[in-house]
Amino acid sequence: MSRNSTAYLIFFAAMVTLVAGVTLAITATYLKPAQDKNVALEKKKFILSAINFKPAEDTDSAYEEAYAKYITGIVVDNNGQVVEGEDAFTINPVEQNTILAENPSAQAKFPLYQYKGEDGTTAYIIPVNGKGLWGPIWGYIAVDEKYESVLGAQFDHKGETPGLGAEIGGDVFRDNFINKKIYDEDQELVAVTVLKGTGNKVDEHSVDGISGATITANGVSEMLFRDLKKYEPYFIKLNKNKGE
Repeated sequence: MSRNSTAYLIFFAAMVTLVAGVTLAITATYLKPAQDKNVALEKKKFILSAINFKPAEDTDSAYEEAYAKYITGIVVDNNGQVVEGEDAFTINPVEQNTILAENPSAQAKFPLYQYKGEDGTTAYIIPVNGKGLWGPIWGYIAVDEKYESVLGAQFDHKGETPGLGAEIGGDVFRDNFINKKIYDEDQELVAVTVLKGTGNKVDEHSVDGISGATITANGVSEMLFRDLKKYEPYFIKLNKNKGE
């Protein structure tokens, strides 16, 4: 076959494509375990940061040990019942939200993380997911064992605007949620509302927003109320059982 022929050029291009494809497939397969491990580690760090926990040493192994020591995963359903035999860490809350959006009466499973500190502190860390101006936003919010007060929060985003909506991922924004109350005086769940802009007169159920990021702020408010509401049946039963 002549190297100048059309057939040779097609054969050569096909071989290059084949070799490149096989190489990429082998590389992806080889790297996937390490990638999965890194994703899991970042998730554990994120969960711990929601309760403002930092290990003495800022190392991956220290975070792994802290997560294993202080965090326990629980899975609950729409009715507040604990679902046995399920791994909370592997449940995707976004997929569960999609199930409920398509069929509100469907059986869904919600991951919940219990934190027990050495000082006796017990907290529950709840995943929250929503939409910002440019894409998904998500986070974890930590509440006390009575399901009344916020102990901490951590948020992140996929593509919000730097200096505007992206500020939800900063410490200043997240710290505003600490000690906020999620029930009003009538014992109705109100979660925490992010107000428009800054310099607002906030109360125990609201926090200052971010100038120029109203849609993202509204997304945070909506996801907090919706996702905290999903866990309400579990905590009603939990607190009722404690009172008996």
